[in-house]
Amino acid sequence: MTEHPDLTVKEVAALLRLNVGTVKKLCRDGDLPGAYKTTASPQGNWRIPHAAITAYRTARQEEPAVSARRILLTDPSKPKNLTVETAIRRERGARLAH
Repeated sequence: MTEHPDLTVKEVAALLRLNVGTVKKLCRDGDLPGAYKTTASPQGNWRIPHAAITAYRTARQEEPAVSARRILLTDPSKPKNLTVETAIRRERGARLAH
């Protein structure tokens, strides 16, 4: 089996059709498992293993396919409207707390 070199942020952005800044945020937040900086300094470049791309795609397939920017959830008992994305994060947080 041939070992593939880890990918750069630009390469991952192109593969996943995401903005470079979004990929960097995914790396910082740990959403791309195994992503690492090439140096210990804050200016180090991110490298992302191929397996992280597969894991990210799999995780995304398990999430509801809705656009958080277009759909708002309203709750008459609360003054704020929530995007679907925010509601899902809050629900996950509540489940993790129990």
